Amino acid sequence: MIVSPRWSLVFTAMVIFFGCAGPEASRMDTAAPEKQSPAPREGKQQLSSGIKSYEEGNYKDATRLLQDALTRGLPDRGSQIEAHKYLAFIYCMSGCNKECIA
Repeated sequence: MIVSPRWSLVFTAMVIFFGCAGPEASRMDTAAPEKQSPAPREGKQQLSSGIKSYEEGNYKDATRLLQDALTRGLPDRGSQIEAHKYLAFIYCMSGCNKECIA
């Protein structure tokens, strides 16, 4: 069976995005919850707004909001991965190959 380079790239991207979460993303943390500082809370709000903008097709605002969420700080690794995932989708769709790969 011959696989086109495009499908190989898609498969590799999926492995990277879904494989990055690791086992710690799926386990329940039984430690006492720590109080979040205001910055991660604001970052989480920016992440939600960025995803909403992405889903509405407003990629310019989505990019700004997702970058801002990462700058402000996100409370967990899963949120950070999600922000990077959406940014990668935007960059790939926009033809910004360097940023997409990064």
